[in-house]
Amino acid sequence: MSTMRESNQAILDSQTVRFNINGGPSRDRIFDACKYLHDKIKIDLDFKVILGYSTPKDDPCSAALEIPVRDFRVHKIMHEDGSGESFMLSGRCKADLDPCMPIMKQYREYSFSAWYNSKRRVGWISLSEKEG
Repeated sequence: MSTMRESNQAILDSQTVRFNINGGPSRDRIFDACKYLHDKIKIDLDFKVILGYSTPKDDPCSAALEIPVRDFRVHKIMHEDGSGESFMLSGRCKADLDPCMPIMKQYREYSFSAWYNSKRRVGWISLSEKEG
């Protein structure tokens, strides 16, 4: 296990970790994923979860370092502000918290809670090993 993976896992074992979202699905796709959660139909959700940046974010050569997250299962959707665009989401997903080891992906299951603006496609996501 790499040092970064051990470090991230040690943090996660003791608390919830939070990352920014910089891209994701439409509002309709999120609602469909929740609606068909227990059906045979699988709706994939692709959120771009950001660990950090290779250089300061304002640098034109800066690249976002993404965390591989997959298999989102949205259990609950709440309207955040009444705009019809911002939502609080919760459910389960799988993530590999060591994106620096692309050959050896080790996905683990996590509970997530997130705030997401479906118009601007930005937000944040918190991952926790606790059931929530």
